[in-house]
Amino acid sequence: MKKNYYVLIAIIVASITFQGCYSLKKSEDYYGIKTEEIKNVVFILDISGSMENIAEKNVKGELINTATNYAADKTSSLVSNTIGGEAGSIAGSLLNKKVKKSVTKLQKARKKLIPAIKGLPETTMFEIIVFENGVKTWRKKLVPATKANKLEAQAYIEALKAGGGTNIYDAVNKAFELAGDGTKDSTIAVNVETIFLLSDGAPSAGPVTNPDGIRKDIKTWNNLQRIKIHSIGLGDDCDEDFMRGLAEDNGGVYVDK
Repeated sequence: MKKNYYVLIAIIVASITFQGCYSLKKSEDYYGIKTEEIKNVVFILDISGSMENIAEKNVKGELINTATNYAADKTSSLVSNTIGGEAGSIAGSLLNKKVKKSVTKLQKARKKLIPAIKGLPETTMFEIIVFENGVKTWRKKLVPATKANKLEAQAYIEALKAGGGTNIYDAVNKAFELAGDGTKDSTIAVNVETIFLLSDGAPSAGPVTNPDGIRKDIKTWNNLQRIKIHSIGLGDDCDEDFMRGLAEDNGGVYVDK
């Protein structure tokens, strides 16, 4: 019984270690881009199926991933054998999944987005848009970055699951809908000042999938240049030329991750 108690403690410690402390952190930037002075911001997050793939981009990263998966398999096996029976099997399986989940692109994105939202001033208005084949909004409009809203946003982000294609067109279009008529008329206030777009792939779903066509339409929507679009390319399969061009077209910064 005492031995099993220590194993349970080990499981909890391992879980906390792999989960990391990102959910407790606050950040005044998002992928190095300052957010503390932005008044109205929309975060667009890719949750297509490829976001469940490994986040690492290079040989070193692949070695880390291999070691992590090996450690996860061995640790879960040890837990399963030590506890024994069905309970041990379940505990080992859960630990294995949690360890491996910690290195996916979606989890990597969570570790940046949650602290960035938690660090927003309460005067900032924000919204979250996620996309795969379709597009979903966290709220129907931008909301103030109150403590309560930040906690609800965190829970929403933590619960996201990946699957489907990459509908960048409709995701950005939704952000411009939220921005209102100020994108077309300079005498009207615009509801969105900044858009952050994170994706790990090339456009593959939606009414327009041609990168040049998407850039052309977004330039038309943003012809008054009232909205700044920053783009974050995550992983080797990201269409870097498209993401970089999109940021440059709209006064933003491209970040390669």
